[in-house]
Amino acid sequence: MNSVYGINTQHHSIRLCRKKRFNDLSNHIRQFHGILTPVANLIAHVVNSKVPTAKCFFKNDVQVADPRRSFLCPFRKECSNEYWLPAMSLRTHLIDVHHMNQAMADIKVRKLKKLNKNKPMSMTRNKINEIIKQIESAIKH
Repeated sequence: MNSVYGINTQHHSIRLCRKKRFNDLSNHIRQFHGILTPVANLIAHVVNSKVPTAKCFFKNDVQVADPRRSFLCPFRKECSNEYWLPAMSLRTHLIDVHHMNQAMADIKVRKLKKLNKNKPMSMTRNKINEIIKQIESAIKH
């Protein structure tokens, strides 16, 4: 999939699933993809409302990844991975791709978590409210 409701790999750096069904879609989106909770809840709501995925709700400038729970590879410049990864996936990535030992990968992930702990979040509330209005309008039609 290249884009779902406007979320795309090029602008949001989010890897998208091919799997169609989940017991708790919102939880999957938050945990596996590291997407902000309000965005995950909106996506789950839209999916449950059967709005076509081609409908664009999330513009390219909307922050969808949660920088406190998902991370870009610290070796991005020499790495082919360009997606946000949850901490455990990043740890595995560092071991498998960058050949770090487990202890060093754990240290790197802990440092990234500490750096991102107080990272300011972009102002998404107004954008989320706009998206909610668009979704409600799309569901009514």
